[in-house]
Amino acid sequence: TVLNSITATVTGKINTTGFPMWGYHDDLLVDASSPSPATTIALTRAVARVDVSVKSDVSGFTLDSVLLYNYYTTGHVAPEAVASGSGYKSASYPVATSKQVNKHLDYIATGGSCIETIYAFEAPAGLAIDNSTTGWVENTCLVVGGKFGSSTAPLTYYRVDLVNALDAPLALARNHLYDVVIQDVNDHGWPTPWLAYTNKPSNITVEILEWNDGEMNEVVFNGQYSLTVDKSRLKFYKEGIAKSMTIFTTYHPGGWTVEDLPSWLEVIDIVPAAGVKSTLTLQVKSTDPLTTPSREDKFYIVAGNLRKEITVTQVDEVEFWIAITNSSGEPITELVFEAGDASTAPVEQFFRVTWLPATAACSVTATSVGALAPFNFGTGDNPTTVALVPGIQFTIEPPYNSSSSARVTRVDFTVTDDTRSVMLPLYLRQEAGTATYAFSADGTILTLFSNFDRGEKLELSPDDIPELATASIAEAVTRLVIQGDDLTGTQVSGIMNNDGLLPNLAHVSLPDFTGNIPDRAFEYCDWLTSFESLANSIGYQAFYFCSNLTSVYLPKVKTLENGALRICMSLTSVYLPEVEFVDMYAFGMCWSLKTVDLPAAETIEHAAFGDCIELETVDLPVAGRIGDQVFDGCSSLKIVRFGYQEEINWGDYVFNQIPTTDVDLHLGTREYNNNVTGGTTWKGYTFKSITCIP
Repeated sequence: TVLNSITATVTGKINTTGFPMWGYHDDLLVDASSPSPATTIALTRAVARVDVSVKSDVSGFTLDSVLLYNYYTTGHVAPEAVASGSGYKSASYPVATSKQVNKHLDYIATGGSCIETIYAFEAPAGLAIDNSTTGWVENTCLVVGGKFGSSTAPLTYYRVDLVNALDAPLALARNHLYDVVIQDVNDHGWPTPWLAYTNKPSNITVEILEWNDGEMNEVVFNGQYSLTVDKSRLKFYKEGIAKSMTIFTTYHPGGWTVEDLPSWLEVIDIVPAAGVKSTLTLQVKSTDPLTTPSREDKFYIVAGNLRKEITVTQVDEVEFWIAITNSSGEPITELVFEAGDASTAPVEQFFRVTWLPATAACSVTATSVGALAPFNFGTGDNPTTVALVPGIQFTIEPPYNSSSSARVTRVDFTVTDDTRSVMLPLYLRQEAGTATYAFSADGTILTLFSNFDRGEKLELSPDDIPELATASIAEAVTRLVIQGDDLTGTQVSGIMNNDGLLPNLAHVSLPDFTGNIPDRAFEYCDWLTSFESLANSIGYQAFYFCSNLTSVYLPKVKTLENGALRICMSLTSVYLPEVEFVDMYAFGMCWSLKTVDLPAAETIEHAAFGDCIELETVDLPVAGRIGDQVFDGCSSLKIVRFGYQEEINWGDYVFNQIPTTDVDLHLGTREYNNNVTGGTTWKGYTFKSITCIP
């Protein structure tokens, strides 16, 4: 067609202040009565945009430049198959002869990133990277240059291929934004761009988000404005209880509106603002109840000429869930109280427990965590002694904690009906009491309060604590409590590597420390049996081969690095409610570990639980990435629950060397519907049962 024959050519960088645009309109009648018919044609980019940045928590790497290899100099102005509206997604590949093989364009990073700088004509998806061919080298790709370690380090280079979360090559499509976020750099790259380009990617980890706005992951973009929603599907149950979605648009002239809402739904809350995240809440009309097993419709969120299709379904099932929320109505997994003091108790806090259906029974149990003292409910409500009804509110008011140890209790709320059961835990924690440098009355606990000048090295030695020169005093200490939040990695290792100074030390608590437990901090500490800290990450092999470590309490940890708890063969209890990333071998060969519950874990990498031979039950409700051989050799595995509601990015041999016919597998809806065959077969494995988690 004429449209398909129109091309644009740019031999160098595409100018960021003017690039090819396209628009389409149905036939217009032009005659004597209407020589200039009034109309508006929405224009969108005919090129792709690539942004490159470094994740904020990546340290020791500075982005210097980005090179775009194997780019195209010619592209179609209009797509090969014109689609009305602005949501066109398919690439219209340029003439192959315009591909600049082995050539590149250079872009300089500004402020450590390349944002709104790199624009490129569309390009087809390349070849998968493997060892059987070298054709992948000529894929359209990036090479990033940067300094690793320090600002004075040499400039080195890393190849970055444009792939999705499954490592499948991506096409560069018009009007798409490819947000390349560098997640980790673990070593120097290649000394020249050419060496990086001609070798497989190494020493760098990136995440490529295509039209993604963080938690708002459904995006329509027309080159000027964007319309973003947090979900493209809403599911209602038999009761028709209200459901909400979050919407954001940069279309300032009018915000957003709802069009073509199905007749069986009604709006009960709408705030169609522009420039801020806002909410749409819908419910099923009481006058139009469900009369069939299910129904499905669509409606649209509209901002100017941007349209986002939303699918709505209702099923003839009773909704089944439990929620624990704070006084602001936000979901919580933990309440933390200060220790207070002798004259003032900690400020009371509230939480509410709600569940559906209201006729289901709810039970509650409370257990202490590891070797920690149990939470003291004081004059407040004790959930185990109160009659439970949906929506019940608890007032928690512990007394002053004069102990040098935190008090922690796990409270489990379990809702059951005739066929279903769901459990949700809440941890109640009270901080350790304020203490100065002192020994407990029986001499078993040594407490240090780090009120020294920031940067001063805190040593555990007779020079700083004269009592330790007396052998009987040093031998009596079994627990070390270090209070303060300004301990650097050097200071922590200075404390921990006590060289036998405290021969019976078995428990370590860092109740105020919020940083990173450094690499190998406790490696081979066979004296350590329990550990607690508010650290936010655990470094490489930090607890490697702590053969007598039985419990860890780490409520704020987000990241477990490679081998963090590897070969802790006595470990039976782990508390990691906020961990999001579990690196390879993190729990490898933890032979005594029976149960793992990681409610916030999104990524589980290679062999993270390899050879945990006693592991029986695993709960991973939000994990969307499961790496290779994650459960390799977990021969006692009985129950595995994956609650992620999209298809999971699965690695190879996830259940290698496991009698999966003894395992009850639970999968999220999409993973179950798309990949389970024959009722009990998934990914080539046969299980005892496979259940869909709605």
